[in-house]
Amino acid sequence: GPTVQNWIEVVNLTSSKKVFTVKIYDQNGTIKSSKKLKVSGYGEVDTAGGQEFGQGVFLVEVAPPNLATRFMASVSRYSTSDGSNFNYATTVDARKATGEKVFVPISNEKGVCFSKTSLIDIANTLSTSTSAIVKFRDDKGAVKKRQTIKLEARGQVQLNAGAYITNTGSVE
Repeated sequence: GPTVQNWIEVVNLTSSKKVFTVKIYDQNGTIKSSKKLKVSGYGEVDTAGGQEFGQGVFLVEVAPPNLATRFMASVSRYSTSDGSNFNYATTVDARKATGEKVFVPISNEKGVCFSKTSLIDIANTLSTSTSAIVKFRDDKGAVKKRQTIKLEARGQVQLNAGAYITNTGSVE
């Protein structure tokens, strides 16, 4: 069957070499790895982002050596059936957790020769458990599904937006 690969990219936006700590947590919030990445001034490093532990949903934490360090990070996820033909690919920019509401556009559409759906990953970056209220809205903004999800410390869930939205809309 198809395999899903996750790659972490860290870009150092300073002129001197920096050492970043990259931690990977599984869906239950259990730490799977912690590694140091040495990144040259204005350099970039890629590293595996979870596939080394088999199929799963992972949370990646990238920590700079201090809060003043300027950097960018992202996680790229792609699926391939044979190593050269891709089913999908997506990149998610890393952001500092704020606890603020986040809105995500979703699309679940089918055509003559395509089909697309939106999987939504919801992660708890805290070291304690918490709850999240998730609202699935249609293209007119009407709430079609409201759900409260308990998230363990550094845990996450993946939801299929297509189960609630038949065409386009958003998730809050």
